[in-house]
Amino acid sequence: CREMKYPLPQYRKITGFTEVYLPYKPLPTVSPTAARVYSEIRGEVGASEIARALGLSRATVLRALRELEKKGLVERVGRGRGTRYRRII
Repeated sequence: CREMKYPLPQYRKITGFTEVYLPYKPLPTVSPTAARVYSEIRGEVGASEIARALGLSRATVLRALRELEKKGLVERVGRGRGTRYRRII
């Protein structure tokens, strides 16, 4: 929870059981293309692989990946031709 910057759960003891409250923090809203790209990320994957799998141009996928990275949903691993992306959330 802490590294994802989500609120910590709260606990309350009530006779015979413990009540747990999980604060709700909605995920960021992204474009439909970014949502498709996000759904294709499993493990670490390159932009060209995603483009091939979804039938999109590499430029479109890179725009979507930048959007996802800016919103904190994916992180970039490496630089240049070997750049890969992986989910954070």
